[in-house]
Amino acid sequence: MAYQLLLILHNFLRWVVLVAGILVIYQSYMGWQNSTKFKPKHRNTALVFISALDTQALLGLLLYFVFSPITSQAFSNMKETMHSAVPRFYTVEHSLVMLIALAIAHIGYSKAKKANADSKRQRILCTYTAIALILILIMIPFGIINEARPMFRY
Repeated sequence: MAYQLLLILHNFLRWVVLVAGILVIYQSYMGWQNSTKFKPKHRNTALVFISALDTQALLGLLLYFVFSPITSQAFSNMKETMHSAVPRFYTVEHSLVMLIALAIAHIGYSKAKKANADSKRQRILCTYTAIALILILIMIPFGIINEARPMFRY
Protein backbone atom coordinates (compact mmCIF):
# COMPACT_ATOMS: atom_id res chain seq x y z
CA MET A 1 0.00 0.00 0.00
CA ALA A 2 2.74 2.49 0.96
CA TYR A 3 4.73 1.47 -2.11
CA GLN A 4 1.81 2.22 -4.45
CA LEU A 5 1.07 5.56 -2.77
CA LEU A 6 4.70 6.68 -2.99
CA LEU A 7 4.87 5.54 -6.60
CA ILE A 8 1.75 7.58 -7.46
CA LEU A 9 3.19 10.65 -5.71
CA HIS A 10 6.57 10.15 -7.38
CA ASN A 11 4.84 9.88 -10.75
CA PHE A 12 2.66 12.96 -10.20
CA LEU A 13 5.53 15.09 -8.93
CA ARG A 14 7.61 14.44 -12.04
CA TRP A 15 5.10 16.51 -13.99
CA VAL A 16 5.45 19.36 -11.50
CA VAL A 17 9.25 19.15 -11.84
CA LEU A 18 9.06 19.15 -15.64
CA VAL A 19 6.61 22.05 -15.89
CA ALA A 20 8.45 24.13 -13.28
CA GLY A 21 11.80 23.40 -14.95
CA ILE A 22 10.48 24.45 -18.35
CA LEU A 23 9.09 27.65 -16.81
CA VAL A 24 12.43 28.43 -15.14
CA ILE A 25 14.26 27.91 -18.42
CA TYR A 26 11.77 30.05 -20.36
CA GLN A 27 11.70 32.89 -17.83
CA SER A 28 15.45 32.97 -17.31
CA TYR A 29 16.20 32.68 -21.03
CA MET A 30 13.85 35.55 -21.84
CA GLY A 31 15.28 37.61 -18.98
CA TRP A 32 18.82 36.86 -20.14
CA GLN A 33 18.15 37.70 -23.79
CA ASN A 34 16.12 40.83 -23.02
CA SER A 35 18.38 41.95 -20.14
CA THR A 36 15.42 42.31 -17.80
CA LYS A 37 15.57 42.58 -14.04
CA PHE A 38 15.55 39.35 -12.02
CA LYS A 39 12.16 39.63 -10.34
CA PRO A 40 10.57 37.84 -7.37
CA LYS A 41 8.50 35.78 -9.84
CA HIS A 42 11.74 34.38 -11.32
CA ARG A 43 12.99 33.48 -7.86
CA ASN A 44 9.64 31.92 -6.93
CA THR A 45 9.50 29.78 -10.07
CA ALA A 46 13.05 28.59 -9.43
CA LEU A 47 12.13 27.80 -5.81
CA VAL A 48 9.12 25.76 -6.94
CA PHE A 49 11.40 23.81 -9.28
CA ILE A 50 14.05 23.21 -6.59
CA SER A 51 11.44 22.33 -3.94
CA ALA A 52 9.62 19.92 -6.25
CA LEU A 53 12.96 18.37 -7.23
CA ASP A 54 13.97 17.95 -3.57
CA THR A 55 10.62 16.37 -2.71
CA GLN A 56 10.90 14.12 -5.76
CA ALA A 57 14.38 13.02 -4.63
CA LEU A 58 13.11 12.29 -1.12
CA LEU A 59 10.26 10.16 -2.50
CA GLY A 60 12.68 8.43 -4.84
CA LEU A 61 15.10 7.64 -2.02
CA LEU A 62 12.26 6.24 0.10
CA LEU A 63 11.23 4.05 -2.80
CA TYR A 64 14.82 3.06 -3.47
CA PHE A 65 15.91 2.12 0.05
CA VAL A 66 12.67 1.15 1.80
CA PHE A 67 9.65 0.32 -0.35
CA SER A 68 10.59 -0.77 -3.87
CA PRO A 69 10.48 -4.49 -4.61
CA ILE A 70 12.60 -3.82 -7.72
CA THR A 71 15.58 -2.46 -5.79
CA SER A 72 15.29 -4.86 -2.86
CA GLN A 73 15.39 -7.79 -5.28
CA ALA A 74 18.21 -6.16 -7.24
CA PHE A 75 20.33 -5.65 -4.11
CA SER A 76 20.07 -9.33 -3.30
CA ASN A 77 22.10 -10.21 -6.42
CA MET A 78 24.00 -7.23 -7.81
CA LYS A 79 25.93 -9.34 -10.31
CA GLU A 80 22.68 -10.42 -11.96
CA THR A 81 21.27 -6.89 -11.65
CA MET A 82 24.17 -5.38 -13.57
CA HIS A 83 23.58 -7.82 -16.46
CA SER A 84 19.86 -7.08 -16.70
CA ALA A 85 18.74 -3.77 -18.22
CA VAL A 86 15.56 -3.03 -16.22
CA PRO A 87 16.85 -3.72 -12.69
CA ARG A 88 20.15 -1.99 -13.53
CA PHE A 89 18.25 1.06 -14.77
CA TYR A 90 16.30 1.48 -11.51
CA THR A 91 19.07 0.38 -9.18
CA VAL A 92 21.98 2.30 -10.69
CA GLU A 93 21.35 4.49 -13.73
CA HIS A 94 18.07 6.25 -12.84
CA SER A 95 19.11 6.93 -9.25
CA LEU A 96 22.63 8.12 -10.02
CA VAL A 97 21.74 10.44 -12.89
CA MET A 98 18.76 11.91 -11.02
CA LEU A 99 20.99 12.71 -8.03
CA ILE A 100 23.50 14.33 -10.39
CA ALA A 101 20.67 16.40 -11.92
CA LEU A 102 19.56 17.42 -8.42
CA ALA A 103 23.09 18.55 -7.57
CA ILE A 104 23.41 20.51 -10.84
CA ALA A 105 20.08 22.26 -10.22
CA HIS A 106 21.14 23.23 -6.69
CA ILE A 107 24.56 24.43 -7.80
CA GLY A 108 22.95 26.56 -10.51
CA TYR A 109 20.40 28.05 -8.13
CA SER A 110 23.12 28.83 -5.59
CA LYS A 111 25.42 30.41 -8.20
CA ALA A 112 22.52 32.44 -9.61
CA LYS A 113 21.69 33.82 -6.17
CA LYS A 114 25.30 34.96 -5.74
CA ALA A 115 25.61 36.54 -9.20
CA ASN A 116 26.10 40.31 -9.12
CA ALA A 117 24.23 41.14 -12.34
CA ASP A 118 20.68 40.23 -13.32
CA SER A 119 21.74 39.13 -16.81
CA LYS A 120 24.38 36.81 -15.35
CA ARG A 121 21.87 35.46 -12.82
CA GLN A 122 19.40 34.69 -15.61
CA ARG A 123 22.08 33.02 -17.78
CA ILE A 124 23.33 30.82 -14.94
CA LEU A 125 19.83 29.78 -13.94
CA CYS A 126 18.87 29.02 -17.53
CA THR A 127 22.01 26.99 -18.25
CA TYR A 128 22.08 24.89 -15.10
CA THR A 129 18.34 24.25 -15.11
CA ALA A 130 18.49 23.19 -18.77
CA ILE A 131 21.31 20.74 -18.08
CA ALA A 132 19.47 19.32 -15.05
CA LEU A 133 16.22 19.04 -17.00
CA ILE A 134 17.90 17.26 -19.92
CA LEU A 135 19.34 14.68 -17.53
CA ILE A 136 15.95 14.29 -15.84
CA LEU A 137 14.17 13.79 -19.17
CA ILE A 138 16.69 11.17 -20.25
CA MET A 139 16.17 9.19 -17.05
CA ILE A 140 12.38 9.35 -16.79
CA PRO A 141 11.12 5.91 -17.82
CA PHE A 142 9.24 7.01 -20.95
CA GLY A 143 10.51 4.01 -22.93
CA ILE A 144 12.94 6.01 -25.05
CA ILE A 145 16.20 4.56 -23.71
CA ASN A 146 14.70 2.52 -20.90
CA GLU A 147 11.63 0.54 -19.91
CA ALA A 148 8.34 2.34 -20.54
CA ARG A 149 6.27 3.03 -17.43
CA PRO A 150 2.80 4.57 -17.24
CA MET A 151 2.70 8.29 -17.97
CA PHE A 152 0.11 8.75 -15.21
CA ARG A 153 -0.58 6.49 -12.24
CA TYR A 154 -3.86 6.49 -10.34
